[in-house]
Amino acid sequence: MEIHVAENLKTGKPAAWEEELLLRVSTEENPETNLASRPTQEKTGAETDWRMLYRLSGIRRNLLSWYDFSPASLAEGEKAELLEMDGGYGELTGLFTEKCRRVVSILPTKIRAEISAKRNTNPSLTLYAGSIKDLEIRELFDIVTLILEPDTGEAGDEASFSDKLRFAKEHLRPGGTLITAVENRYGLSYMNGVRDMKNGRVFGSLLEKEEKTLDGMSKNSLKRQLTAAGFGSGRFYYPHPNHYLPMAIYSGRRLPREGELGKMPVFKDGRFVIFNEEDAWDAVIRDQAFPDFANAFLVFAEKPL
Repeated sequence: MEIHVAENLKTGKPAAWEEELLLRVSTEENPETNLASRPTQEKTGAETDWRMLYRLSGIRRNLLSWYDFSPASLAEGEKAELLEMDGGYGELTGLFTEKCRRVVSILPTKIRAEISAKRNTNPSLTLYAGSIKDLEIRELFDIVTLILEPDTGEAGDEASFSDKLRFAKEHLRPGGTLITAVENRYGLSYMNGVRDMKNGRVFGSLLEKEEKTLDGMSKNSLKRQLTAAGFGSGRFYYPHPNHYLPMAIYSGRRLPREGELGKMPVFKDGRFVIFNEEDAWDAVIRDQAFPDFANAFLVFAEKPL
């Protein structure tokens, strides 16, 4: 495994306590048995902090564990080469190395790359630490993933979403596939008092101007951005309750039925409840409006041949 660090990150920066904890957890065989002896801050964080749940939960893999990672550009039986943008702490990287012939993962900081390296030891993996603005990656890939992260208290890549889409297209082979996942700024649960996962505010993305929103965007806005970057409008899927910890993935071929959807769980910072969410989902489903009010989008878009 190789780790490449951008020049401006060579000195690194002090790790946050949760990053130090993640680095240790990644090397321990039974980290839960040692929790009682950890410092109070770490123990409390590991038990209750949204950041730790998000970084360690196996539910994360539900987003793409069902996908075969075989774009139309590949010959039958050939495995893909994949570029992972916004690689977090390597939560999905292991899944990608299981499914693909080779994986290159971009992470914004050196400590994140070190944690991902501890969690993912497949020799076919190469890690880059730094912003896409600072990294020189000249290879082309069959698949590029861009799974947007929530606000978890750590600095991420400051490049805009449109910049990332252009970077993805530049690094895809003709016929290759972009996989992206984002929050829906008009998601029904977010209209019912769930805090925006990026800025922590109630109605956070809904009240932002489109060009300033940090993550949440409408279905039409996402289609426009994909088209502007040179992709098609894409094939839409709908992770529920969101793309962060998905328990189901719906599609145009199998949309939810009445009685299937309930209130979104509270993962962080509490929430308000303005109306009965279960009844509202049923009304949306009856009116065939679920694709517009789903809480998140998972999109597959091809680079033209």
